[in-house]
Amino acid sequence: MDNFRRKRGKREPAFFRPIRQFLNTPIKYVIIASGLIIFLLKFKDIFILLFLGALIMLVDYFLHRFRFPVHIDLLFFVSILIVRAYGFKTSLIFCLVAGNLAELLTGGFEVSDMISIIPIIFLGYLSLFFSNYSIVVVGILFSFLFAILEFFIASMLNLLPHKRYIEPMVVLFFNIILFINLGEFFVRIMSL
Repeated sequence: MDNFRRKRGKREPAFFRPIRQFLNTPIKYVIIASGLIIFLLKFKDIFILLFLGALIMLVDYFLHRFRFPVHIDLLFFVSILIVRAYGFKTSLIFCLVAGNLAELLTGGFEVSDMISIIPIIFLGYLSLFFSNYSIVVVGILFSFLFAILEFFIASMLNLLPHKRYIEPMVVLFFNIILFINLGEFFVRIMSL
């Protein structure tokens, strides 16, 4: 770029010189890291929601991109946590955006996935009534209910047998493992 300026004979404006000098110093990493830490502390809730939404969309993207036959979804686990920490309205908006955006972007949008958001929202609302109980107990109980509802949805839509029988069981065990290992940890982080 400097060669281009020399050929044309124009000098860099004085305003850009301090910015260019700053970008060439190693202290920029310290300042950027400090800014990210301040952003994290100031807007912790937004950062957590963006992180969880990006994680869900990334997992959905890879499942649809590589045509994985069983759809393992983090949306149920995260929606129960969000209802516990931030309330039902936040969880509703989060489910509608994070649950559908990755599927629309990859072209892997399925009607069964859209309909499965309805029980997630319904069970999230029901979990409000169990806010005094441990997230692990509520999560395991609602994981069983979610697997039963997923089985009925797959049966009503007359989906393939692996979507009817295998996928609800895999999602059930996956959600139970998530609630046992990470449920309390995420609730503590979200409620700081």
